[in-house]
Amino acid sequence: MLSPKLTINALLAIAVALTLLFFSIINSTPYSGFMLQYQDETGVMVVSNVDDWARAAGLNIGDQVISMGVAGGPYMEVEPRHIMTSPGDNGLYYPNERDRRPTRFEEFGKLHTILSAPEIEVNTAAGDRIRLAMNHARPLQSISSLVWVEYIFALAAFLMTAFVWAWKPKNRECQFLLLCGISYFLIVMPAAVSVYDIDMFYPHLGVYWWLRTSADIGHSLVAIAGVCVVLYYPTKLKNAEPISWLLLAGLPVYVLVLYMDKWVDGKPFSEQFLYFEPYQADLPLALLFCGVIVASGFQWFSNQRKPVERAQTLWVILAFTTGPGIAYGFYVAPKLVGEVPGMPGIVANLMMLSVFAMLTLGIMRSNLFQMEQYIGVAYQWAFASVIFFSLDSILVSTSGLSAGESSFILLALVLWVYLPLRQWFHNSFVTAQQDKRQQLVNESLVLIAEESLTKSESADQVWKTALQMVFSPIKLDRLHHGEENGVSDRGQSLAVAANKYSHGLKLSFAEKGARLFNSKDTELVITLNLLFEKLYDLQDAYLAGLTQERNRIRRDLHDQIGHKLLSLVYSANDEKSRTLAKETMAQLNELIQALKQESVDLSDLSLQLKMLGEESCRHSSLSFQWYDKLPEGLEIKLSPNQYLNILNIQRELLSNAIKHSHAHTIRSSVDIDSSVLIISLSDDGVGFNHNNIKPGNGLFNIQTRIEELQAKIEWLTSEGTKVVFRVPIQRTRNSDEC
Repeated sequence: MLSPKLTINALLAIAVALTLLFFSIINSTPYSGFMLQYQDETGVMVVSNVDDWARAAGLNIGDQVISMGVAGGPYMEVEPRHIMTSPGDNGLYYPNERDRRPTRFEEFGKLHTILSAPEIEVNTAAGDRIRLAMNHARPLQSISSLVWVEYIFALAAFLMTAFVWAWKPKNRECQFLLLCGISYFLIVMPAAVSVYDIDMFYPHLGVYWWLRTSADIGHSLVAIAGVCVVLYYPTKLKNAEPISWLLLAGLPVYVLVLYMDKWVDGKPFSEQFLYFEPYQADLPLALLFCGVIVASGFQWFSNQRKPVERAQTLWVILAFTTGPGIAYGFYVAPKLVGEVPGMPGIVANLMMLSVFAMLTLGIMRSNLFQMEQYIGVAYQWAFASVIFFSLDSILVSTSGLSAGESSFILLALVLWVYLPLRQWFHNSFVTAQQDKRQQLVNESLVLIAEESLTKSESADQVWKTALQMVFSPIKLDRLHHGEENGVSDRGQSLAVAANKYSHGLKLSFAEKGARLFNSKDTELVITLNLLFEKLYDLQDAYLAGLTQERNRIRRDLHDQIGHKLLSLVYSANDEKSRTLAKETMAQLNELIQALKQESVDLSDLSLQLKMLGEESCRHSSLSFQWYDKLPEGLEIKLSPNQYLNILNIQRELLSNAIKHSHAHTIRSSVDIDSSVLIISLSDDGVGFNHNNIKPGNGLFNIQTRIEELQAKIEWLTSEGTKVVFRVPIQRTRNSDEC
C-alpha cells in the first residue's frame, strides 16, 4: 500500500495525464480554419469566423458555403444538421430516434474523412472554389470557455473523490465514492469535447464512439457507485457486500444486452456501431434516486440513537436528491421527451458536481458545518427551489405566458402563499420545540433554587439532575481533567466545566440521541453554571449568618439561663422544685445541642428516648417497657432538627399518656424499615378517639413537628391508646455491615 503522500502524487500525475489526453483529443481532430452558421432567414450556411491563413486563401466572413470536399475525391453538401449547437437540434435534424445516432455517426465520419485530407476545397454560392491546406492546429482561443469549465468540473469531481480515497483507501464508501468521481469524469469529459461546444469538431470515428460509449456507461456506473456509497455510509448496512457486488456485476450485463440489441447481422465487427439510446443512458439516474432513498431509509432506521450518523444520512439524501433532482428535472427529462432543456448543460453539470462536494464534506466529517442545524434549512431551500422552478417551466410551456409574467405570478405565490405557510410551520413546530426547551430550563432553575434552600440533596447531585433535565443526555460522565465549556466530538459531546460545588462533567448525545450539541448549548451551560454557583453562594452566606446567630443564642442560653437553672438546682428548698429545675436544665441541654447543628447518632436518640420514658414514668409511679429493635452495626446520622423534634413529640406523647390515660403501663419501641424510622408508644389506659378531641396546644405541636419532619402519624384506640409515627431518614451502613 502506497503512503498517503505517494498516493496523492500518483493521483495528481493521473490528473495531468487526463488533461494531456483532453488536449490531445482536441489537437488530433482536423481543423478547418473557419466556422459556419446557419441563417434561418436565408436558409443558407454562412462563414461566421475565419482564421488569417484561410482568409489569405480567399475565404471571407459572410461567404455562403454550399459544399466541401477533396480534389478528385468525395464531396459533401454542408447542411444545418452538420453544425448543431445544442442537444435539442438532434430531434430537429434527425427525427427518426431509432436511427439518430447511426446516421450522425455516418455523417460525421464523412466530414472527418474530408477534413483529414492534406487539402480541401470549399465551394461557395458565388461559384468560388477555395483550396485550404489542412496543416494548421486549432487555436485554443477559438474554443468556447464552456469547454474548459466543463472539463474543470469533471477533473474537480475526480480529484475530490480521489483525495477522499487517499485519506482512507480501505474504506468501502471511499472506494465507491472514487468510482463515482471516475464515472462523472467519463460523463462530463466527452460532453466537454462535443460538437455542440466546439465548432467544426469532427473527431475520428473510433474516438467519437469511445467518447459516446464512456459517457453512456458512465451514467450507469455513477448510479451504481452512488447507491453503493449509501450502503456503506455512514454505517455498513446488512448485506451491503453482496448487494454492491450484484450491482457491479449487473453493469456489464446491462451494457451487453443493449449492445447486442444494436448488432446488425452480416456486418463485420469493424463496421458495427454499438450505442445506447438516450433514454437507456439516462435511465440509471432513476435507479440512483430509488436506490439512494431505499438505502438511506435503512440507514435512518439503523441509526436512530446515533445523532451524527443520522445527520450524515440526511446529508447524503440531500446530496443525492437536490443536485441530481434539479439536473434531471430541468435538463435530462426535457431531453428525453424531445423538449428544449430548461437549463444549460453546464448548470446541470454543476448541480451534479455539488453531489461530490457534499459527499466529500460528509465522509471526511468536516467541521465546517454543524449538519444537524442546517440540514433542515437546506431541505427547505431545495424543496422551494424545485417547486418554483417547476412551476415556472409549466407556466411558460403550457399557458403561453411570457417569462416576465410567469416570474410575477411566482413572486405573488412566494409572498402570499409560501412565506405565510413557512411562518405557520415555524410557529407550529420550531417555536413549540423552543417553548418546550425553555420550560425544561425553567424547571431546572426552580430545582436549583429549591434545593439550594432545603439542601435535601448534595449540590453535586442537584447539578447533575439539572443538566439531565435540560439536555436529557444518554450518558453523563465525570471529567478527570480540567476542560472549558464547549462542544466536542463533532457535536456528540458537551463538556461542562467544573464549579465550586461540582466536578467537570461530559454529556453525550443530547435529548436521548435526537440531536447534536451546538454553540447555543455551550452558552446555556455557562449561564446555568453561573446561576447555580450564585444561588449556592447565597445559601452558604445565609447559612453562615444563621450559624453565627445560633452560636450567639446557644452561648447566651448556656451562660445566662443555664447558670440560673444550675443555681436553682442547688438552692431549691424541696425535692420537687429541684427535680423540675433538673428537667428544665436537661431540656435546655437538648436545645443547646440542637443549636450546635451537629448530627446525632441514631443510637444516641434511642438511648435518650429510653431515658426520657423511664424518668417520666418513674415520677408518676408507672411501669415503662422499652424495646430497641434497631439492628446492630447500624450507623445513621440524624440532623439536629430531626433529633429535637422526635424527642419533643415523644415527650408530649408521654405527658398526654401520664395525664389522661389512667394507665398502669406504658410501652415504647424504636425500629427501622428500609429508610423509615418507626417509633411507637402505647398504654393500657382508657383510650380516646383522636378524631373527636378538640386539639390543644400539645396535639397541635405534635402535628406541626410531624409535618416539619415530613413524617406520618397513626392513632390507634382499640385497647388503650397506641401512637405510631414514621420518620423518613437517609440510611447508610458501616464497613462491617457491607
